Amino acid sequence: MPLLDCNVVECQHNDSNLCSKSNICVGGEQACSSDCTCCDSFQEKRLDSYSSSTGEASRPTSVTCEATNCAYNEKQLCAANQIGINGHNANAAEQTQCATFKPR
Repeated sequence: MPLLDCNVVECQHNDSNLCSKSNICVGGEQACSSDCTCCDSFQEKRLDSYSSSTGEASRPTSVTCEATNCAYNEKQLCAANQIGINGHNANAAEQTQCATFKPR
């Protein structure tokens, strides 16, 4: 499983730039660049949300990947050693992206 660094601080799963969700899905089936990908697991942070059931970010995180044009996509799983998810001020999944995307 890859190490996942996430700067989407508006996501309820973000805990000190790590992801508290044990598995995420990167969307962007037809993506040819990082801009066309997104973290489909994004959920906007709410005042009553928790970072995770244990209160700690998990690392590493399992990453399902729909971006079939990415060099790291192996049978819809990410094979990169480390993944970056970007999305400063994002309030929807479409405003996030996989910074690690590399075209085949």
